[in-house]
Amino acid sequence: SVLIAPDADYSQPGHTRVIYYQRLHNHFAQFEKQEFIVLETELIRLATALMKNIMRQPNELSHFQRYHQDTSHIRDIMVCTHGNIDAACARFGFPIYKTLKNKYATQSGGTLRVWRCSHFGGHKFAPTLIDLPTGQYWGHLEPDVLDTLVHRRGNVSQLRSHYRGWSGLSKFEQIAERDIWMQQGWDWLSYHKSGKTFRKGLTGIKRYLYPLLKWVPLKRVQGFLQQWTDDAIWAEVSIDFTSPDQTVSGTYQARIEICGEVTTAAKSPKKGEEIQLAAVPQYRVSRLEKKVGDRPKVSSQ
Repeated sequence: SVLIAPDADYSQPGHTRVIYYQRLHNHFAQFEKQEFIVLETELIRLATALMKNIMRQPNELSHFQRYHQDTSHIRDIMVCTHGNIDAACARFGFPIYKTLKNKYATQSGGTLRVWRCSHFGGHKFAPTLIDLPTGQYWGHLEPDVLDTLVHRRGNVSQLRSHYRGWSGLSKFEQIAERDIWMQQGWDWLSYHKSGKTFRKGLTGIKRYLYPLLKWVPLKRVQGFLQQWTDDAIWAEVSIDFTSPDQTVSGTYQARIEICGEVTTAAKSPKKGEEIQLAAVPQYRVSRLEKKVGDRPKVSSQ
């Protein structure tokens, strides 16, 4: 969950806003949004109803339909400015937030809101944001790329180094998806997509347990397994895609490999601490194959 800071332009005194994004299908392009504005005294009750709804348990979510907001047409950009977690997010995130809010949200005719929010991972990518409901993560942002990011026009290569990945995919699938986007352009972001990681290059006990555990049909197990094997030296993935009008569909298959490393700080040091540097592996897509119908197209990099 991500906490959003109250905003004088959006908030109502004595009330709390809850925005709930849900992935309804494995193959999708954007999250389904439900938004509620409730009295602060009703927040726990609403949160409980949402959690029970997620777990498919009896709940009283229908009670809150009168608080439901029709905001399906509104795009929400959430910028991390959480300085208590990492100083870089506040120092670099706040100026990006102000620019997005003052320059873009105010001129959107009510179709874009920009929020300050709590941390959602990736201190080293500050300033960073998540673009919803489509779910793209962006990082290392600079003012001169915001026009391209917000309006989604222009040369996509300008944003390559800023694209952290799409939240509908896992780590290695995200790496492949960025290269696909570079080839396909802006239309790709509206395609329905789903990913699968087939194999990983692992060492030690992980090499033997991964092929067994990946078949366990429990989300918690799969979530743990994904994080536990993020240090793989290579991975083979596939990404299925379908255009919005369903006239184009196919599959990309890719191999991702370590190509080097960089030394960086995972987070900002606290007051009185020394900065802690660590080697972080860098990956590249070494092979990308596109299959549409019966005619594969292959590119090697």
